[in-house]
Amino acid sequence: GISANVSIHFPKSDTEIQNIVFMLTSHYSTCTLSVSFNGKSTQIRGKTFSLKNPAFAENHAIFVNAVEKHLLVSKANLRAFFKLQLSRFRYTSLGMSNKNVKEFCQGSYYKISIIQAFGNPVLVLLKQYEENSGPRTDS
Repeated sequence: GISANVSIHFPKSDTEIQNIVFMLTSHYSTCTLSVSFNGKSTQIRGKTFSLKNPAFAENHAIFVNAVEKHLLVSKANLRAFFKLQLSRFRYTSLGMSNKNVKEFCQGSYYKISIIQAFGNPVLVLLKQYEENSGPRTDS
């Protein structure tokens, strides 16, 4: 197997297409997975592999092969990965300086839902419109 650090990012734009980005980073390579996730289904919207140093091309090939053949090969493997990455954690690990959700939504109006994902409640925000632009017509 391979060892990789995983970081999770939540894009601020195009969230209808992708709402979670996973970065898997090893000593030699990085894999970025853009994902559309709604709590029930997961769709990979994009994937890129980056080699950190041309001298490690062989290790990079092993990394790419491991991600493709073990993580992305089946929905069950991908679901297990998501379940592990989105498991419960303490608020202090978010690294957001204890901000309230209101601070992230300034100037916009959102539809707020709570979904159940892997046995955990997940708050989902869907931007309806900006303060000065009026309601969305596609929802």
